[in-house]
Amino acid sequence: MRKRVAQLEGRLSIIALLGALLVGMLLMLYIFQVNFLTAKVYGIQDQESALEHLKEGSRALEGRHLQSLSAKHMAALALHMRFERIQEITYLRIPASTVAQTTNQ
Repeated sequence: MRKRVAQLEGRLSIIALLGALLVGMLLMLYIFQVNFLTAKVYGIQDQESALEHLKEGSRALEGRHLQSLSAKHMAALALHMRFERIQEITYLRIPASTVAQTTNQ
């Protein structure tokens, strides 16, 4: 009878030890998960601040772009880019090719 009680106590102590190890491992994994999530949140915060800087830069560039494309500045822009004024435009007429021709009947 004492032998059975000793075996039962041995099994219970092994089960208790395994349970404590399992709880410890789960607690450790929980700590790692919280650490990982915290790092992700800080990463998102950095990305949001970078996005705000990009938005500000985009607004500034949009203003400059609209100024450069206004009708007042087109002549100055053309002079700056050394464009030449065209006096007359002529087009070349090329006869239709027999390779790529469609007919509608």
